[in-house]
Amino acid sequence: PAWLAGLDAPRPPLNAVGGFVSPCLPGHERTIAAWRPPSDAGPAEWLDGRSLRAMEPALSDNVKGGWWYPLETWVDPVEAHACLARTCEAAGVDVRTGVDVAGLDLTRDGTCSAVRLGDGSSVEANDFCVAAGAWLRGLLPVPVAAQKGQMVALAPPPSGDRSGAPTRVVYGADCYVIPRGDRVVIGATVEDAATTHCDVRGVASLLDAAVAVCPGLADWVLDDAWAGLRPTTVDGAPVLGRTRWRNLWVCGGYWRNGILLAPKAAALLADAMDGSSAPRDAALLDACRWDRFFAPRAPESSRFLE
Repeated sequence: PAWLAGLDAPRPPLNAVGGFVSPCLPGHERTIAAWRPPSDAGPAEWLDGRSLRAMEPALSDNVKGGWWYPLETWVDPVEAHACLARTCEAAGVDVRTGVDVAGLDLTRDGTCSAVRLGDGSSVEANDFCVAAGAWLRGLLPVPVAAQKGQMVALAPPPSGDRSGAPTRVVYGADCYVIPRGDRVVIGATVEDAATTHCDVRGVASLLDAAVAVCPGLADWVLDDAWAGLRPTTVDGAPVLGRTRWRNLWVCGGYWRNGILLAPKAAALLADAMDGSSAPRDAALLDACRWDRFFAPRAPESSRFLE
C-alpha cells in the first residue's frame, strides 16, 4: 500500500477482499501443508474443506482443506507497470523504449564508463544499474537463464453466470486463479525454454489444473493466452548489489516474483548506491551478491568494496 501511494494518480486499485486461499486437493497434502508462512510474515489459518468452500463456493468438493491468508492483497501488474512508467516520466526520468543495449564499457580502473547502444551511440553516467531481466547474462557474467511461463485469461460464459469464478486469489499446487476485472487469469507454467509462443500442451495443463480446483470455470470462455520469460538464477535467489566495478550495480533474477520483489529491491539498491543502507539491508544485499556463484572468493570481490 505504501508503495502504491507513492505513484501518481490514477493508481491501480489494491484488491483487499479478505486475503487469498491455498486449497488442498487429494495428493497435494504435503505440498500445501508446508506453505505456512513464518510468524513475522502475517497470519495464516488452516481451514477444513467445508469451511474453505463456505468462504469460496467456487472451490471443488474434492478440496480437503487449505490455508487462508487473510491479510494478503494484490494489484494488477499491467496497470501497476503503466502507472509506474507515468510516474517516472512525470518525475523527469528519460525512459527509452525499443533501444538495444550492445554492451558495457568496463575499464581497468574498476569502473564502468558508459553503456553502448545498438546504434553505436553511448550513454555516460556516474552510476549504472543493470536490470536486464532474462537477458542479464548478455551484459554480465551472472548465471541467469530464461524460464518460460504461459498464462491464460477466461471471460464469463455466454449465460453471464459468474458463480464458477472465485472472489479472491486461489493459489493451488498446480496453478493460481486470479479474478481480475471481468476476467479470470490462470497461471502459470514453468518451462525450461526461451520461446514466447503459447502451445496446446501449456494451455491445456493450465485449464485442467484450474478446472480441478474451480470446476465451474469449465463453462467459461477462453479469452486470451500469452507467454513470457522469467529471469532465473541457479539457486533461485535474486542478484542484487554492487558488481566488481565500483559504479556498476545489478538488480535481477526475481524468477516468478518480480511484482513482489521489485519495490523492495529498488529501495535496497537506491540506499546502497547513496551509502545509506541500514545494517539489516546490507546483510540482505550481501546474501544476494552477484559473486556468490564464483569460487574461490577473492579479496577484490564486490562485497569488500566500499
